[in-house]
Amino acid sequence: MENASKALIIAGAILLSILIIGLGITVYNNASSTTGQANLDGQEVSAHNSKFKAYEGRQKGSNIDTLITTIQSNNAEYDDRQISISISTNTTGYELDNNAKADTIAHSVNGNSKTINEVRKAVKTSTTYQVSFKTADNGLIYGCEIKVYSQAGS
Repeated sequence: MENASKALIIAGAILLSILIIGLGITVYNNASSTTGQANLDGQEVSAHNSKFKAYEGRQKGSNIDTLITTIQSNNAEYDDRQISISISTNTTGYELDNNAKADTIAHSVNGNSKTINEVRKAVKTSTTYQVSFKTADNGLIYGCEIKVYSQAGS
């Protein structure tokens, strides 16, 4: 009788330890999947950035329109990879809102807050623009700066 009660206690301890180990694995898996979504690996960053890097440098207005469409599609698809746009339609300075967050992406024309479609309307197809990108510490593009390089007829 004494041996049977000891066997039941040992069996209960084993079942309890299996339950605790299973719970620990579940918590670990949930935590690692959440962390994995927040930290993109190098390949994901490169794949994301490659859609935009082709537009870096001097571009005609028609290419800028395509870039804005690409950014608009990106912002609609990814909540965690939003890109803000800042465009200067004259040769004086401009400023990008570096504090833009995914839920409050700021787009501006000459420093004034605008919707992405208003930014698109500011682009002139006959003008050449200089495009540069702002990147986060992990290399992910989060901002696009567009400024006039030369006006048509200049």
